Amino acid sequence: MALNENGLKFKIVHCKKLEIPSVKWNMGTKIAEGNWLVTISDDSAPHPNWLSNALKTPNSGFLGLPDGVTGQRNHQFTPLYMATRDWLRKYNGGVLVIPHYRIWYADIETSLRAQRSLTYRVAWNAVVEQLHTIFNTAPNDEIYKIGEERRVGDLKTFEDRMSRGFPDDFERVL
Repeated sequence: MALNENGLKFKIVHCKKLEIPSVKWNMGTKIAEGNWLVTISDDSAPHPNWLSNALKTPNSGFLGLPDGVTGQRNHQFTPLYMATRDWLRKYNGGVLVIPHYRIWYADIETSLRAQRSLTYRVAWNAVVEQLHTIFNTAPNDEIYKIGEERRVGDLKTFEDRMSRGFPDDFERVL
């Protein structure tokens, strides 16, 4: 366990490179010790004090983190989020990321769940930039090389799950 510059505890867990991001995030969720869990990826660049700013934001256990590159700051689909264990248990089926998606739409489903539960808040001062938000800005990133094909499949998965009311038909990690 280590402390960051704000005195917050954190742990870095190294794992094998996995093909599906949701596997890594949910694995981290299962072994994490803290109350707040955050989705963040290796192509993200948090602004200074992003985490302490987020934790000062009034919330109901769910916070969207705005992207400083795309300006995507609406209440529907901020690209990253953080949630408490209780929120994840109550509203997200006990997972940090919905495991049915190969790469895309897990964050959109979770954001919609937060909207429907009336708990979605945006931490406006907790900006985390996405370093390559479109395919042509990441030509050497293998996830993005296979991403377009998976986006099509994930959209079908999303539409099917949405039509069924986003069921919790997966194994809980919390």
